[in-house]
Amino acid sequence: MIPDILDLVAGTMGSSTQAYIEEYRKILEEKMRYYLEYKDKSAQYVILDGERIIGFALAGVIDEKELDKYYFIDRSNPREPLSWIMLGQITVDADYRGKRIGSMLLDKIEQRAREMNLKGVYTGTRGNIRLFYEKNGFVIDKVYLKKTN
Repeated sequence: MIPDILDLVAGTMGSSTQAYIEEYRKILEEKMRYYLEYKDKSAQYVILDGERIIGFALAGVIDEKELDKYYFIDRSNPREPLSWIMLGQITVDADYRGKRIGSMLLDKIEQRAREMNLKGVYTGTRGNIRLFYEKNGFVIDKVYLKKTN
């Protein structure tokens, strides 16, 4: 199933270069395998149409040790350990967009966060998907950009 999920994600990456797509596939596969090993701190969901994977979401609990990996978390007001679930990937097959597949996946991630007694779902975003998140009740937190000498 993992190769099919990776194909779905790669197929939705638009004009990204092939090298970038292959590198991202490796990173995503590593995350998926890690989260499968640590199911108590993660969530992975697929939505199927028959045997075809048409949607996928991946999330994991933000641990205090991991906070520095996420540039969009406000360092002046750090979160407590294990207080948010980080949505790392959500993908819907282009043929199925506009049919609430993504919203169903978000609902499952939110449900998982409630089951784990977490504060909620956190994610970074760019481009048009921001409108999708806002439509589903997300609000913008702080986003930081940094340039070093």
